[in-house]
Amino acid sequence: ERHGRRARGSGGMGATDPSPTRPPGIARGLGAVTSNKMRSVIGAIESAGIPEVDYAKLLALFEGKHSKILVSRHAAAITRVCRVHERGFPLRDLPQLCKLFRFAYDQVAAGKAKEFEEALCSVMSNFAKPFRAHNAADEHRSENDVAEAFGMVSECLSAKDMPLSVRLLAAEALRLFASAHGDRPSVLDTVPTPFDGGETSGRDVPESNPGPGAALAGLGAVVKPPPPRKFARNQELFRRGGCVPLVLSGLATANSVGDDQLQLAVVRVLLEASYSADNARALAEGGLFSGLAPLLRTDFRSPIVFHASELMWNVLESVRDSPGGRLETATGTGSKGFCAAFSQLVATALREGHRKSDKELRNELLITARMLAEDGRARASLRVSGLGDVARHVAVHPELGASSTTGLNRLEDGVVHPLANTTSAQDFEMKRLAWELLAELADDEAGVALARGSFVACLLTFVQPLTGASASVEGAGSRWTGRQLRDLQAQALRLLARLAPLCVDELMAQGAGETAVAVASPDSPADDDQRAAALDLLVTMTHADEAAAERLGAAGSAGT
Repeated sequence: ERHGRRARGSGGMGATDPSPTRPPGIARGLGAVTSNKMRSVIGAIESAGIPEVDYAKLLALFEGKHSKILVSRHAAAITRVCRVHERGFPLRDLPQLCKLFRFAYDQVAAGKAKEFEEALCSVMSNFAKPFRAHNAADEHRSENDVAEAFGMVSECLSAKDMPLSVRLLAAEALRLFASAHGDRPSVLDTVPTPFDGGETSGRDVPESNPGPGAALAGLGAVVKPPPPRKFARNQELFRRGGCVPLVLSGLATANSVGDDQLQLAVVRVLLEASYSADNARALAEGGLFSGLAPLLRTDFRSPIVFHASELMWNVLESVRDSPGGRLETATGTGSKGFCAAFSQLVATALREGHRKSDKELRNELLITARMLAEDGRARASLRVSGLGDVARHVAVHPELGASSTTGLNRLEDGVVHPLANTTSAQDFEMKRLAWELLAELADDEAGVALARGSFVACLLTFVQPLTGASASVEGAGSRWTGRQLRDLQAQALRLLARLAPLCVDELMAQGAGETAVAVASPDSPADDDQRAAALDLLVTMTHADEAAAERLGAAGSAGT
């Protein structure tokens, strides 16, 4: 599935400091005075479940007249605080902790990144763990503090001179928080109401008094899971803390640095954020697609491309399905740089993909391409980038594009991998998706030329057997199973009806009207779904052109 792993948070913590020794390499050279001062500043109360720290004294150590120049001691103090709270930071301490960590950020900006690298790594490692609460009310009272804290964590992704190790750990902390530490719900968990057996449950149970065992409804229906409150809360705090624009800024920094590890880490954060519809829309409006363009130029089997593909799908789907949502609100989807990189990625996946995982990614990219093409700006840019020609070749091959010397499963120009034209589930889906993509790219006056000629001819080739005539091109129906062929024929009729308003003259010239009349006739071997699609095609053609209506009437469609 595209959604979900589950995990549980960690438990409580002991009273004493589990790491009383100094961290190696940072606290070296500190005298007995420093050691005693640290013990007086940081004290864990043995009777408490959560250690307590005197942050006032610790901040005084950072800002004192005689101690503010002791950089190594400051870094050691922050590391010691993280060790005291190694099982998670207390929610009540977040305001004071953020002051400590802001001090470390300022020191990095002042050119002391090396001295504070280990301390900040400890900080980010602790942020990757669930927070600890003194009581049940802490979680609600500290929401603003949590949002601010993770906003601060997001800052380090693009902070100047921040060590790479700190950025990687910060990205992991953000990813875990956005996923509620592995408690992200699956699609099934978010279904509004579970299946209750319907009319086949065997008995009627009043809704007001369902009675014992009604949750099973006689058919094994499961009880509705609890609402994904933790996940929704974390995603809301992620948005409230300003993490979306900060992580997008971190992606731009990762692209400028050119580090594969950091790029992958940031994309994984964005992917987790995209499972929230509100965050997904914020990503679209914040310029996500422009930031993804450099990543799409890598090897199509790279983990970065795998995560980026799902990220684009999530974002486009959320924007399109939102109330009043339009893909035109997404920033950068129509940019030449993004569309060129994306089109090249799709072409590479089609040309080189032959493994099962390759085909799954290829089909996911075709779905993303179709959603992108719903945006008029992106549709034009994708055509300019050559995606229309690639989609047309896949759509009509091998039915109209096979060479007599190479056979049905090979392509001389290498647009499609030789092993990509089988009748497997993945390749059958590729054929359907290529048809849909080409119809979307041809859905305006500027792009309808893509559909004229070979694409219309290919669709009619699949429909011809429903008229009682054999297919005119070898392979149009012989290589598909019966069920696959029926689905393709119904889809072909629907796509012809979609194209009719833009190129009814082309359809009439290739005999689509007469073909539709024959399919809709009572003597046709078509099923009800196919006849309905044929009638819809006839209605669309008659509305699109009066001359076509007269010609179809002469052909007998009025009687049909």
